[in-house]
Amino acid sequence: MTEDAPTDEADGGESGERRAPAVAIVDAETPGNVGTIARSMKNFGFSDLLLVDPPPLSPDGEAYGFAGHAREDVLPNAREVTFEHLVESYHTVGTTAITNENATKHCRFPFVTPAELREDLARVEAPVALVFGREGTGLSNDEIARLDRVCTVPASPEYPVMNLGQAATVVLYELRSLAL
Repeated sequence: MTEDAPTDEADGGESGERRAPAVAIVDAETPGNVGTIARSMKNFGFSDLLLVDPPPLSPDGEAYGFAGHAREDVLPNAREVTFEHLVESYHTVGTTAITNENATKHCRFPFVTPAELREDLARVEAPVALVFGREGTGLSNDEIARLDRVCTVPASPEYPVMNLGQAATVVLYELRSLAL
């Protein structure tokens, strides 16, 4: 895995055809969640996986076991990048479950839903990266403050926190029209 600038393919290249957003996972705590997200990416037509400080991903390990057929292309082609690279090279969309009605605990407003995001991203000309945070704590406020947009999946206010793989699956499902 290497850090490269977005390729011509990532921003549409010479054909002018828009490419699906990249999916970035920041500091995943378990290889299984990386594999689960790779599988969801393949399910919905996404292929560009970016990893910031990933756990070890052995072809014989948990990530590849959870990835299904994404172990054949999405995982082996994943690129390791820095958070700095993400914010400098992509139009970034962070994801979070915490959307307090006031700004006392969270630094970014307004939030958009994945359905609203689909409409927004259809107008963005730069390469796009969907940025998912750590399983336990998500993206930090400092990280979120550096991103271009913030998205949250509407869920029950009694328990709005989703598993990382579940949240990514919902977002990718809603944005599938940008990839298929």
